[in-house]
Amino acid sequence: MPGTRNLEPGTGYLSSKNLPTGYVICRIGLGDKVPSCIPSEVMEFAYREEHHLLRDTVRAFMETEVAPHVDRWDRAARFPEEALRRLGELGLLGASVPEDYGGTPLDALGQAIAVEEMARVSASIAITVGVHVGLVCPMIVRYGTPEARSRYLPPMARGEWLGAFAQTEPNTGSDAAGIQTRAVRRGDRYVLNGVKVWVTNAER
Repeated sequence: MPGTRNLEPGTGYLSSKNLPTGYVICRIGLGDKVPSCIPSEVMEFAYREEHHLLRDTVRAFMETEVAPHVDRWDRAARFPEEALRRLGELGLLGASVPEDYGGTPLDALGQAIAVEEMARVSASIAITVGVHVGLVCPMIVRYGTPEARSRYLPPMARGEWLGAFAQTEPNTGSDAAGIQTRAVRRGDRYVLNGVKVWVTNAER
């Protein structure tokens, strides 16, 4: 196939010298054969004007409204309720929610910029927002029924509800492929059985 570049056997990596600067053009295929990189979606990492504005906005917020308090919050193990509420008002908790559900969607680069700027000041806030925006909201957008989207996404985009993520288990750690928790459908409901070590964002 034109443009297809094979990975070196046993490495699992594509040499960066084969990629145009600033672009990701590959998708890794799994199976018995050596994975190959096939041109797929093209993602440019160069900032556009709106990315610079986003970076400056999030940086200013974190430095003025979070940095003066973050040490005290961390020492007291205090959940940063006020900061998350303000991030919701800025639209950052709706960064992966469609506008139809009250979101202010950002592209993947924009989401990464926002979380990176949060992490400069507070890793805990960055993780909290990253799980909400990067893991929970997209799953509801992609797999939720229309009723579920209408019920959950608007308050999540506003920051009134925070998405939680339950993955880590006693026997498998955070190995998603080894999760033992099961959802069994019974009639029009699902019965969940399993044990979790912790649930990210469950403090809220």
